[in-house]
Amino acid sequence: MKGLKGSKKIFVLCAIFVAIVSCTALLIKAIAADAESKKVPIDASLEQVDEIKDGSRFTCEAVNVPSSDAREDIIQDELEVKLLLDAFGKNLQKVFLLAPEDVVAASIEENYGDYVTPELLQKWQADPQSAPGRLVSSPWPDRIDILSIEMLDENQYLVYGEIIEVTSVELEKGGAAAKWPVTITVRKVDGRWLISDVTLGEYLERG
Repeated sequence: MKGLKGSKKIFVLCAIFVAIVSCTALLIKAIAADAESKKVPIDASLEQVDEIKDGSRFTCEAVNVPSSDAREDIIQDELEVKLLLDAFGKNLQKVFLLAPEDVVAASIEENYGDYVTPELLQKWQADPQSAPGRLVSSPWPDRIDILSIEMLDENQYLVYGEIIEVTSVELEKGGAAAKWPVTITVRKVDGRWLISDVTLGEYLERG
């Protein structure tokens, strides 16, 4: 009888020990899972960061993720850059590059002065043939199509695009009679976005 009672006691103690170990393992697993759910990956996207809004402290810090205010500033800056190039592109047809140099220089100041830096304006007036504009009566530059915008820093963007030239046919049916690849640097000067450099590529006629 004593041996049987001893065996039962050992069995009960073993059962208690196993239960304690099991509960401890489950508790550790639950704590680890909870901690994992609150982590923000180092390379977390903006959407992932925004999704975590339960007020808990992050177990690691997101790196290179701009704040909401910073993102709004970038969006606003890119919009202003696009508007600048849209307005500038519409004025290209007003500058006849083959006119007498003094006429071209005056036209450049009148039509480009609000959109480019003083340094670039002075450069184009001294050498009108280095400026974009209208070469012949038809086709003529109609607009600038933006292909991509690259942010160099908070005060400077690099824009890749095409000057689209049209005739009366393209005005009616759409498309382009010719394209002029262009790379444009846009810089913030005294709170205003201005074009600081324009590099023209190879002129591409249709067909």
